Amino acid sequence: MATNQDIKRYLISWDDELNSVTLYRKLAEQESNPRIAGIYRHLAEVEQQHADLWAKKIRDAGGTVPQFRPSWRTRLLRWMAQRFGIDMVLPTLASMDG
Repeated sequence: MATNQDIKRYLISWDDELNSVTLYRKLAEQESNPRIAGIYRHLAEVEQQHADLWAKKIRDAGGTVPQFRPSWRTRLLRWMAQRFGIDMVLPTLASMDG
């Protein structure tokens, strides 16, 4: 049986995955090379699948999956990618995934 602490942990993981989805989708949108844009779209799909699994764990544990709202960091990185280009956010994204 999952505890409230487990549900909190699942929610954090769910949120992290959806923040990654948001960033990868923005990178795909901004990328001029179709092949690289496809890679970003694929990464977004994989992260979405992970988020869906966390959402299921949350519901199965009796928790409620809230409406997703990108974090301030994700919103800032998304804006930076649009304003300054992908190269400006890639180092930050790499450090977040590492």
